[in-house]
Amino acid sequence: MRRLSAATFLILALAAAPLALAAGNNTKVGVIDAQSVLQRSQAGQEVMQQLKAYGTQLRSQIKAQGEKLQKERDDYERNSKIEGKAERKKAQQTLSEHFQSFQEAQQKASHAFDERRAAYMIPLRGKLQDLVQKYAKEHGFGMIIDASAVIYNKDDLDITDAVLKAFNKAQPHAPKPDTAAAAKAAAAAAGGPGN
Repeated sequence: MRRLSAATFLILALAAAPLALAAGNNTKVGVIDAQSVLQRSQAGQEVMQQLKAYGTQLRSQIKAQGEKLQKERDDYERNSKIEGKAERKKAQQTLSEHFQSFQEAQQKASHAFDERRAAYMIPLRGKLQDLVQKYAKEHGFGMIIDASAVIYNKDDLDITDAVLKAFNKAQPHAPKPDTAAAAKAAAAAAGGPGN
């Protein structure tokens, strides 16, 4: 039989502690799959559509630049057989610079997409958190735990669908993006100011 490491045991004990405490004093506990609520909600789907359109726009720009780079590479390979050594070296340097610019453009596009996603998701998650707190108070829950932190729960503890219904009613559309919070999150992820 495998023995649990001390770290694994500690993690499991810490994860189970709130449930044990709640069970001991008859606190009403609920489990919610917050990610599912965000994905299935009307506001979440609206956000996903906006992000998908933005991603398509970015991919289109990058694709056009990539196609231009490929044509330049093809021209270089075709012409390198007839050009002199100095011309080949200059063309190779130019191609290398353009390839580096292309890679930088890809990184910028990826960063721009991540920042846009954060700008939409930070306020959406905040709205869900506010609603869950309100829902807990209105329905007498002493604790609501995200399903990602739960190893096992009985089906009757899962309130995901009820919260989804309440969230759709309270937040039928995507909240305004929070560009300041997204920029701060992006800077923190990149190890910038604030770390």
